[in-house]
Amino acid sequence: MNKDTVIKAIQQGKTKAAINALKAIDLSKEKQQAVSIIEAEFSTLNQEILKGTIDTEERQLRLNRINDKLLTLVSEESPDALVKENRKKIGILLAAIGFIGLLFFVVRMTTADNVTCPEFKAASINKILLIPFENVGSEISMPHVLLKDRIESLSLKKNLSTTIKLGEVQKGFSLEEAPIIAKSCGANVIIWGKYSNAADSLRLILQYHFLEQPDWSNMSDLITLKDVTDIQKGKMLKNLEDSIMSLCSIIAIRQDKQEVTKKWLGKVKEKEAVDLKLVEVLEGVQ
Repeated sequence: MNKDTVIKAIQQGKTKAAINALKAIDLSKEKQQAVSIIEAEFSTLNQEILKGTIDTEERQLRLNRINDKLLTLVSEESPDALVKENRKKIGILLAAIGFIGLLFFVVRMTTADNVTCPEFKAASINKILLIPFENVGSEISMPHVLLKDRIESLSLKKNLSTTIKLGEVQKGFSLEEAPIIAKSCGANVIIWGKYSNAADSLRLILQYHFLEQPDWSNMSDLITLKDVTDIQKGKMLKNLEDSIMSLCSIIAIRQDKQEVTKKWLGKVKEKEAVDLKLVEVLEGVQ
């Protein structure tokens, strides 16, 4: 590998590949340490993206800075004018991409009605719009497809009134957009999130929002309004299987299927706030 490989990787938006290419070059000890620091910064950024603690604008700004540091190291290794010119062009390009991304986000917020929507069964109690998950890791996967198939299968098996459909890919999807897009598509539930797929594990940052309350007339007298509204929306940091069972538990309790909820909730290995709330509700009706 050579310096041109690093520059090409950055031009293609492949920051991880650029770091690996730079590490393969015979650098001085000082510059090797600099690459290690940049790599740590990139890893920290990816972790924050996965946790959902950073917005789109800040994400792009920090990524631009990381790429700029990589280009600086390349330029210092080679004073060739072409490399410096490429660095300048890439900097301008990255700034433009960041601005366009922000502009696209603002425009999309005002044009939710133009989103292409799937069709839902009118009789379904839960009309779930599933937004394809955004990849923030190194390996590409399609966890939303598996999640959709499993929710459909489990709902059918336990006679839960549920229709789940895949929506359009939404880059940088936010909590504020969720109910707007769901309503524009005639859905009353929306699920979205991010995933990171490594060689040995797949982790999800999954968010959900139930826009409508259940039919309270069919609910057990021991399950209060507050019990169910507390789990109407939230965030999960889980593996795929735990996410599926946790979501299905919420769907089941909203239809007063207490035994089904207990069974599915018992399969959630990493219980979070929403799961503990469900446990509390179930213990209260015993």
